[in-house]
Amino acid sequence: MSVYKELFRTAEQIERKSFRIYPDACDYGMPVKSNDDEIIKDIKSCIHFFDGKVKTDNYSTGATQIITCVGIDEWNTKKEVTFTFTYVFVKEKYRKGMNGAIGYVYVERSNKN
Repeated sequence: MSVYKELFRTAEQIERKSFRIYPDACDYGMPVKSNDDEIIKDIKSCIHFFDGKVKTDNYSTGATQIITCVGIDEWNTKKEVTFTFTYVFVKEKYRKGMNGAIGYVYVERSNKN
């Protein structure tokens, strides 16, 4: 089994389930219904197993966590890949139009040359 399989699987799941959150804004991601959602557990596992770095910014309408994990693309390029998971938590009074979600998560990949 691949060492980095869970990291890539978590990113692919987020990418597959992401969509535009608000019809009148460009926020994009996978909805998160609770902090016990499976995707949140998967991201926490990635932080633990891949020495992820977490940065949290709090603001009046919620908070944003930026999680950075580095892995190796063992199947294709054999090069280092950095995954940046961004979790946006929205305070309850600002969740209009989020259909029961408390926030959303999206992922970006960058390959090292």
